[in-house]
Amino acid sequence: EVVETLLPLALELAEESSYGAEVPPFRDAAWGYPFDSQYPELRQACESAICSSVAKVIKGSPRQLDEVISDLRGRRSYFSNKILLRIFTAGAEQFADLALSVLEDETWRFRCGHSDSSYWIARCLVGAIATRLSDSRRRDLENLVLGYRSTWEQTESGMKAFGDAVHTLAGAIPRNLLSEDGQKKIAELE
Repeated sequence: EVVETLLPLALELAEESSYGAEVPPFRDAAWGYPFDSQYPELRQACESAICSSVAKVIKGSPRQLDEVISDLRGRRSYFSNKILLRIFTAGAEQFADLALSVLEDETWRFRCGHSDSSYWIARCLVGAIATRLSDSRRRDLENLVLGYRSTWEQTESGMKAFGDAVHTLAGAIPRNLLSEDGQKKIAELE
């Protein structure tokens, strides 16, 4: 019921209160910037309830989320992206190929995490799907991750952070599943 009632409201709040960025994911005034705390706020409790409900649906009948996934793919807020990536992570067994396709089409979705790690939620997704993809699709994931450059890293002031995003994301792929070139690239970043 939370997925059918609270999630649509939460998504609309995020979309209607989006601000600031020229490229997605757009921040919003309703859900704010994500940070971990031992004392969750109401918005964090609501988000947690949504994610728990989604996880229950995935365990029971993941295909019930096809419409939700389609809706989330059309949205550009940080909050909607976070929910989409969490659905893909929880349902990695069913959604691994779709998740990779979405990341290939919209690499901005990698920028999804917390205040202390801007890519952590995306990293969790990469780790969850890496073991569930075919060998050729796993190579596609590896190439996508190793070739990723955040918009920040592409700016003059962000050059110091060059490779940080790749290191965070690629670290989720088990070393034994990386190609020889991939292992060398990761070693260079360490």
